[in-house]
Amino acid sequence: MLESKEISMKHSALIGRVIAECAPHIKYTDKDLREAENEFTKSDIEEMKSLGLMKDSFEEFYVIREFISRLPFSDELDGEYISDIFFNAKMLDGDEFMSDPYIKNVNFKDTKKGDILLTYASYMKGEIFQYDMPVITKDKVIPRLGFFNKAVRFPALYEGVVPWVSVCPSEINSMKNDIEAAHGRVLVLGLGLGYYPFIASASEKVERITIVEINKKTADIFEETILPCFPEKEKIKVIVADAVEYMKTVSEDDFDFCFADIWEGAVDGAPLYLKIKAHEKRLSKTEFTYWIKNEIEEYLSEK
Repeated sequence: MLESKEISMKHSALIGRVIAECAPHIKYTDKDLREAENEFTKSDIEEMKSLGLMKDSFEEFYVIREFISRLPFSDELDGEYISDIFFNAKMLDGDEFMSDPYIKNVNFKDTKKGDILLTYASYMKGEIFQYDMPVITKDKVIPRLGFFNKAVRFPALYEGVVPWVSVCPSEINSMKNDIEAAHGRVLVLGLGLGYYPFIASASEKVERITIVEINKKTADIFEETILPCFPEKEKIKVIVADAVEYMKTVSEDDFDFCFADIWEGAVDGAPLYLKIKAHEKRLSKTEFTYWIKNEIEEYLSEK
């Protein structure tokens, strides 16, 4: 029986929970890969490619297969859904990730203000994560599983012992289109670790960037430790304020572009998204974009 959208949403959420709670790590060597590949004939491999289970890399297939086989509910997944997972999976190049302009330029020592800690997080080779938001179609929801071919590290903020935000692949990929769209006088609602303003400020289309951040400790860490690493830091201004309240003070001619990212996911984001979106008609000269807009609108449509 093919997975319905409801069932695929459940399985996608379960996979996300396994990743968040267990940080699954597939340990393997080149010898493991050779031995595993030798178990298949050329015709087997061609068939797996035709079924969408394998793309160009056997290593990618091997790691994702190992992860799926270890899921406690793997026998509940139908064949087509498994093919969709393999098709959307990706082995990421660690060297390419570490050459990202933000990752290369932003260097610091661990910094703490109150319960907020700026430090480095890491992925081991073969550690499974979601490299982007799930694929959402009218029929199903499919997680985008990924792993690196070598160990990498990246900046992260912790609130107490809880990881809050990091400059990981899902963060980078999920705002790529929003960064490319930025132009003129840009308003950014929500600071995070400043990846959005770092990349957007490098664009000749962007004149200046105003960031609104509710957490003063986060804003202080950014301005004291991270912002000095920005090549275009003179374009950037940080305001400590509640974004929803701040929007009430914005006039029609203040900004050309606004990017909102003040939520953790679709559930908590839905009411905040609607509050910010309510200003679009009043601020008709400002172009608005929203982090994980598709996921939020999907959530709202299901309610």
